[in-house]
Amino acid sequence: MSTANDYDFEIEEYESYFGDKKQVINIMENCTICGGKLLNNYLSDYKNLYIKESKRCSDCGTNDNKKMHKIN
Repeated sequence: MSTANDYDFEIEEYESYFGDKKQVINIMENCTICGGKLLNNYLSDYKNLYIKESKRCSDCGTNDNKKMHKIN
């Protein structure tokens, strides 16, 4: 059963990451707007086998990066 908040999240797709190791780490850890460090928050949903990941920028406060990871 999904809630309205589940629609704010998108499924993580590793095809969206490109470049060498340094570029991929930069995409995952730094804000796309200001370049600040992203703070990660994780919420486990064991009933539906997902982990919800939210990222918020420590400098500008942007928090539009929400992903869902499947638990195998």
